[in-house]
Amino acid sequence: MGNNAILIISIYIALGLGGLGILSMAIFSLRNVTYGKVRPITVVLVVAPILLLGILGLTMETWAEAGILTVVAMFIVSLIGLLGSGVRSLFL
Repeated sequence: MGNNAILIISIYIALGLGGLGILSMAIFSLRNVTYGKVRPITVVLVVAPILLLGILGLTMETWAEAGILTVVAMFIVSLIGLLGSGVRSLFL
């Protein structure tokens, strides 16, 4: 393994911990939806960027491009949401 053995092991540990964190968030989100503590639309809005990144990552040339396009798309969606909220508050 050489001098980089600890680096490779630490990368695998970090990826494993990240995966466990995502898995636990998914399990507890589903539990909260079934208990009625949170509306399903909220979970869909939280999962949307992850799904968009996955779809773009599989269809685009590189994952870096997919990540950048996901950030840009989420930025545009948030701007539209802020604009819609502001316009709605003008009339109500």
